[in-house]
Amino acid sequence: MNELRRLIRYMRPHLGRLILASLLLGFAGLLMTAVVATLRPLANEVFRVGTAGVAAAVPDAGKASRAFDILDSAKTAIPTAKILAWAKDRAYLEVPLLLVMIFFFRSVCLYFGQYFVMKTGTSVIRDIRAELHEAISFQSLRFFQANPTGTILSRIVADVARLQRVSTDVLADFIRVGVSMPLALG
Repeated sequence: MNELRRLIRYMRPHLGRLILASLLLGFAGLLMTAVVATLRPLANEVFRVGTAGVAAAVPDAGKASRAFDILDSAKTAIPTAKILAWAKDRAYLEVPLLLVMIFFFRSVCLYFGQYFVMKTGTSVIRDIRAELHEAISFQSLRFFQANPTGTILSRIVADVARLQRVSTDVLADFIRVGVSMPLALG
């Protein structure tokens, strides 16, 4: 736990960038759950064509339509009433277009979110390496006689590489999955 506090201390100067990255990656996670919600009208369109037995097999269809629907939200955001009138009963056309828009915005959020996390992680690692270099540079000769140079370099490279992985890739995945999983399960 003490190591985590020290790592957070190094991240404090870059907190604004890390919060922005968290928001972008969280929004990308939300958009992934929106993909599942967007496919619902297409499934309803496909299964509505079938017999009455298929419609009776889904008793919760009325309850699900009262819940938040990403497709209805997107329809209200489109300014042209003519397009809405044309696409109203054509879920087979509007769902793929909405999916393309969702994946586009998701990829933009993922790109910039990953960029800001990587930039923050790289800055943190740069600060740690500078402090480590300063600490090793001022060691006595007795320290270097007791600890072989190869061992010191190996520990520095391996430990900093592990920290770099945690402060970049793992952090980005933790934020993105941490937001999308509760929404996907709930």
